[in-house]
Amino acid sequence: MTAIADAAYLVLSSRLVPGLDGGYTVATLARARSIQDAGATAPLLLTLDPAAPSAHAEHRRVFADRGEIASVDRMRNLFDDALADPLWLRAAAVSGEPAIGVEYREIAGENTGPVLSIPVIAGDPDWHLTDAAVVVHGYGVIPGGFGALYLTWLQHVVAGLRAEDPERIVVVVCESRQLGELIAGWSDPHVRIIHTVHNSHLEPPYEDPNGAINGLWTRWFDVINRFDAVLWPTAAQRADVEARFGARDTFAVVPNPVEQMHSHGAGAHVEQRVGANAHRGTTANAEHGAGADAENGTIAHAEHGASAHVEHGVGRTANGVDAENGTNAPAEHGAGAHVEHGVGRTATAHAEGGAGAHVEHGVGRTATAHAEHDAGAHVEHGVGANAHRGRTANMGHRAGADAENGTNAPAERGAGASDADLLQPRAGDIDPRSAATDLHRGATDPHRVVMLGRIAAQKRVDLAVHAWARVIVEVPDAHLDIYGDGPLREQIGELIDELGVAASITLHGHVDDRDAAFSRAALMLVSTAYEGQGLSIAEALVRGLPVVSFDVRYGPRETIGDAGVLVPPGDVAALADAVIALLSDDERRRTLAVRAIEEGRRLAPEAVTRALVPVLERVLATPSRRAP
Repeated sequence: MTAIADAAYLVLSSRLVPGLDGGYTVATLARARSIQDAGATAPLLLTLDPAAPSAHAEHRRVFADRGEIASVDRMRNLFDDALADPLWLRAAAVSGEPAIGVEYREIAGENTGPVLSIPVIAGDPDWHLTDAAVVVHGYGVIPGGFGALYLTWLQHVVAGLRAEDPERIVVVVCESRQLGELIAGWSDPHVRIIHTVHNSHLEPPYEDPNGAINGLWTRWFDVINRFDAVLWPTAAQRADVEARFGARDTFAVVPNPVEQMHSHGAGAHVEQRVGANAHRGTTANAEHGAGADAENGTIAHAEHGASAHVEHGVGRTANGVDAENGTNAPAEHGAGAHVEHGVGRTATAHAEGGAGAHVEHGVGRTATAHAEHDAGAHVEHGVGANAHRGRTANMGHRAGADAENGTNAPAERGAGASDADLLQPRAGDIDPRSAATDLHRGATDPHRVVMLGRIAAQKRVDLAVHAWARVIVEVPDAHLDIYGDGPLREQIGELIDELGVAASITLHGHVDDRDAAFSRAALMLVSTAYEGQGLSIAEALVRGLPVVSFDVRYGPRETIGDAGVLVPPGDVAALADAVIALLSDDERRRTLAVRAIEEGRRLAPEAVTRALVPVLERVLATPSRRAP
């Protein structure tokens, strides 16, 4: 096994709740999938919020149903663990008393009394730094506050992962700066800490790279050398930090991945295709009425009545069957398709008759499948495979398609052709012009604009509403759909009424179905004050939507590229003019739609995994930066 596969992985987050925290939750779950795609066992997602165990169980169920986590047992919560089996907590308790003058919250099970009590530090953004003891009922206290409690639990979790190997390396991917500064002193020599960044480190006005930084960021920069790697979402933010604080060999740029959409013309759109049934991790490929079914992460592919090939499992070995002209090909090398899959191992598939291409790779993803003439494509499924978590390939008549990592390649490449270069999306896989045309067939309203994100101060939705009042003067039938929720939703509603634009703006609230949010729009509008990367921008690009945005730090410029229009930060008139210009120019919008898909491909899951793999390899090969 590789070093990546040998290690254990924990993704540490303050909380993970469906529908909350916007792009943070989406990006954190995607990171866990990227680690798995790199060849690791599915990471454990660890959370620290004291919600009820029943609430956490529902969160896990929702994420698993959506295909956003590998399974419900890959998420754990500190307080759930404490209530289910408090032995680890009690073993860490010492004699002591609760802090004087501090309010406490009891944590109790549904059928038990309180197991522990945690301090409540209301109204203080640095609540996590309190040294008020945690009370373990009947056993004493854990001195040192939340930091000591969190580290006690993490050590308990790590001990379980090392049941058979006490020196097994455990990689902790910390998604929260509050948590990062609390565990920065963890001296276990076999623990590696990778810290991620989700947002800008700058304070208002957010545009001066040498401007003010708040206390949390300041403390985080003070301990940054203790992390074994730091993942920046954009090169621009990394460059600004290095210019100000100095370069580090632990820094890397690993953006957040975005699932790709594929076009019918390229032979691989996820929905509304013959015989296709795809839903976030379940895939069915069929052609000309041949039955195909996919359940529980498996893939069935049938062609012209040929028997179905079913492949499933993560890290398992399986033999593939190639259905050619209604017959079965034996699962042997050189006869039909043969696929062996193992996490982190190279897997290959060979086509019947030698007509298909041969692809192999070693980034922990399953191999492609190939077929010739009317035999249909055989799609292999596993960690990081094309037909996983909504990445679906439906191979058309005589396509002989290669379904690798979310892309397709025609079988006409010739016998024995090899595609091992995973560094960039292959230009021949999908024609962005065809994809843009296909994806925009559903965009029935060329004057409809979409916004998607939290309605909070950072997003400055008020500026977009002011800009919209200018837009409808020039484009009276234009309509703005705003998806998202947040603390300022009521104020935005009042502003819409005040400006008299209620007939042309709809506040939809939170939406889980991103496709529904983007499906009718001609372009996306972004009025944010700052970003880390801008996940919703990337989601729009992969769907072929041009983006009009303020040119703020960080994200829009790097993510959008030349697939939209950037205007000076806060310039409402320029924002409105850019929207008016695009809504009035169908040809330019079509051109930008092609570019949008091209830009979006840079953030495909397989491309992001390729950026992550060398970081993991370096971290595993280097001693801990916190070892005594």
